[in-house]
Amino acid sequence: MLGLQFFVCDECKTVYANPPTNRCGSCERVGLREITDGLQDDSYFTAPHR
Repeated sequence: MLGLQFFVCDECKTVYANPPTNRCGSCERVGLREITDGLQDDSYFTAPHR
């Protein structure tokens, strides 16, 4: 993959683009989860229906 990869910390919800490590810089939790594919979905950029 040549583009950015995005990861989220499930503990504090901080999002990172191409993080240098698998540790959250905000809460120090280890184990960031990749969300790159979900960001390509239009629903990420629109408000949920209420």
